Amino acid sequence: MTIFISLLYVILTTPLIASSDSDLKMQLFKQASQGHVSFSYKEARVIMFNEIYLEQDKEGYYIQDVYCEDKLYPFGGQKPAGRIPDPRYLNTEHTWPQSKFNSRFNEGVQKTDLHHLYPTASIINSQRSNLPFAEVNDRQDNMFCDESDIGNALSTGTGTYFEPADSHKGNIARSLFYFSIRYQMPIDPVQEGYLRLWHKEDPIDAKERARHELIAKHQKNRNPFIDQPELVDQIQDF
Repeated sequence: MTIFISLLYVILTTPLIASSDSDLKMQLFKQASQGHVSFSYKEARVIMFNEIYLEQDKEGYYIQDVYCEDKLYPFGGQKPAGRIPDPRYLNTEHTWPQSKFNSRFNEGVQKTDLHHLYPTASIINSQRSNLPFAEVNDRQDNMFCDESDIGNALSTGTGTYFEPADSHKGNIARSLFYFSIRYQMPIDPVQEGYLRLWHKEDPIDAKERARHELIAKHQKNRNPFIDQPELVDQIQDF
């Protein structure tokens, strides 16, 4: 089994040769789809909150909110043991909003795809809603935390966008690049411009790699933009 996994990693990280954007994106679609194991929504959340995002400090077991960078203790510091947090306190953020899924693909597969799911406090999850991402101006006073905000895109001065915590921007970019090619969905130009910037400014770190390996262990597919971050520059238009 170890030999098989190692061989699969080599195959998935071999440089791709493509004559066009559409050709490269199709190759990546096939690569990201290969072996994908889908879960029920409950199963996906159990994996999330009991393994992928579960951490421990002197206060006990906690999960870090990605938008506000707070440590949350949804089980009173106890090990969850297969439980899911109360969604009124800690929720599951679909980085690619459910309301914007591709109807040509199974909704359940998109909803439970661990590559774009993250833990967020329910309040900030509601404030983000289904807004696209960008760096914003005209910052709001009613945000749940200081790390994230809502406003007009800095680059255009128009639209309504959500700006996440700096520490999470690169993770968002690579998650949305993955979702775009896995489910064949375009990314709007304003959002794409910021995602490309964040991909460079907030590069892959050890924590993101560890998360990726845990997801690959369960879901049996990989995010090519974590394995080969240079692929982002090879695609002209997501």
